[in-house]
Amino acid sequence: MGMYDNVDNVPVACPRCGDNEPKSVQIKCGPQSLNRYMFGKDEIDIDWDYSYYDSIVDKGKGVIGGIASCAHCRKEAEEKMQEIIKDARNKGEVECPDGSKFLFECLINGEDALSIILKRLDDAYDGNRSIDLFGVTMQIEKSIPIFAAVKIDPKDEK
Repeated sequence: MGMYDNVDNVPVACPRCGDNEPKSVQIKCGPQSLNRYMFGKDEIDIDWDYSYYDSIVDKGKGVIGGIASCAHCRKEAEEKMQEIIKDARNKGEVECPDGSKFLFECLINGEDALSIILKRLDDAYDGNRSIDLFGVTMQIEKSIPIFAAVKIDPKDEK
């Protein structure tokens, strides 16, 4: 996925399930030294000219973007994947060589089993198996994040 810094304890609710536990948000607008910052407390070293992966949303207003993960939705997707794997095994679709431990070592109808299972997970969630990820914007004042909101995609505002 690349190198990101993280801002922890970000007060945003998951737009999918509504879980309002604080989230960890990955950002890519600094030197990416894999630092962890606390929302509302720590100063973040931001390069305001570094516009990679929508990291700088509005330089003039001090708004950066990042990617949050919802633990509740991640757990749901992991459970769904296990259900899909179990179903494939129950149907006798999964062919594993002796000694194999991992799904990527197996086949379904002569194809990589992991790829097939991930495709089925995509299908279960209307083409988005990464249901736990969503965009977040944070307003920064004096290098400290003071406000966070779910990032709205302009195509979804209609």
